[in-house]
Amino acid sequence: MKTLEFKTQSFSSIKQFSKDVLTNKQLQVNLSAQCVDPDFLPLGKLVDKLSKVLTANQVDTVIIPNEAISSRYIHEILTLLTELKVKITFEKQLNKAEASKIPLSILRRIEN
Repeated sequence: MKTLEFKTQSFSSIKQFSKDVLTNKQLQVNLSAQCVDPDFLPLGKLVDKLSKVLTANQVDTVIIPNEAISSRYIHEILTLLTELKVKITFEKQLNKAEASKIPLSILRRIEN
């Protein structure tokens, strides 16, 4: 199984996160950036492609930078990852302030 790491700017929106996953150079099977323009693809299509690319590459874990917790879209992205059955870990152990920003239902699924 594979683990993907991301930069904080990947969490600026759900579409940006999806694009960064789909074009990630760590993957053996990925899409070119021209195929994944988030301005022209509906979110549902991006999520479908995201699911297929994660499955094809056998990605089971995503490592998220702790700074991404302050992102406006972190809840939606974490929910999406848990629905896709991807394990979530953070670069460093979450402190109490960071953990309090994450819903308890998702926090229980995070591995650290």
